[in-house]
Amino acid sequence: MTPILIFFLALVLILVLTTWFKIHPFLSLITVSIVVGILAGEPFEALESILTGMGRVIYHLD
Repeated sequence: MTPILIFFLALVLILVLTTWFKIHPFLSLITVSIVVGILAGEPFEALESILTGMGRVIYHLD
């Protein structure tokens, strides 16, 4: 898929998850991040970057 198509699909998916399905925005963003990684052809790199970023944030919450 082309990057612009993935971007618009992600945007629509975030809006649908948060408005129609009433999923918390944080969970919607995490879900869509994983979906974008899969569509971009790099699912393991996307998951690794999400987990690394979350780990850094939690580490600094002293």
